[in-house]
Amino acid sequence: MAEVKIHEGESIEAALRRFKREVIKAGIILEVKKRQHHENKGQMKKRKKAETKRKLTLSHKPRVATPTKDKEKERERSSFPKSY
Repeated sequence: MAEVKIHEGESIEAALRRFKREVIKAGIILEVKKRQHHENKGQMKKRKKAETKRKLTLSHKPRVATPTKDKEKERERSSFPKSY
């Protein structure tokens, strides 16, 4: 349960903002959204399988390395024909 104590001289708006932040951190909003509608066992399995698949694809996304300035200069030099 999220709990916020109002400090001396603190406005209600500031305390409300802190409370909202605590609720989001605790995951209460997500839990309420999940429990809004009844979910059968089959639907739950399907949702969890989709979540794990999504997490795996996000974690194994190939990362493209950006070339460094030295390599860029080397490429520029190598593309021009050498004059003898």
